[in-house]
Amino acid sequence: DPVHAIDEAAAFYAGSLEGTSATGIANNGKLVFRLAEKRCANFGTCTGCEGQAKVNSEIIQKLQEAQTKLQQAQCVDVVPLKNRIVELMSIPLIQGSIRYAYKVAEESGGLKEKAEGAVFSAAILPRVAACDTTKAKIISDNMKIDATNHMSSGFTAVKEAFEATYTCLG
Repeated sequence: DPVHAIDEAAAFYAGSLEGTSATGIANNGKLVFRLAEKRCANFGTCTGCEGQAKVNSEIIQKLQEAQTKLQQAQCVDVVPLKNRIVELMSIPLIQGSIRYAYKVAEESGGLKEKAEGAVFSAAILPRVAACDTTKAKIISDNMKIDATNHMSSGFTAVKEAFEATYTCLG
């Protein structure tokens, strides 16, 4: 059962549309794996296997390590691997948040950009808030879907709020 759970985790991360290549099939995927592949080009992080998003390469490696540990009945050794996977899965969400914060603040982004920024930031805000509620509030106030004035504090304030939590987020 635990080994099967690792397979499920991989499936929930990548989905069934990505295919079998390291970088998946562009424009096919819908989940966080695809988001990481899209954002790596924006952030210069396409440095993994075969030009894959580094975060995807690392997550796949950690999932394989976890599966091996479980097959060897070393269950306790899987906990830090799981924790690291959660940390790594946060990266594309932060990248998406920052990308759309920039588009709204610096490029006068419209409803689509505001909505995408709101969704990405909402997905990562609980982890940010666990690190620093003040920084999470800055991000939320500027990016939430019903913000009175999106990005009123400016792009730099939102970016710095994320950056201030990087160590805590892992």
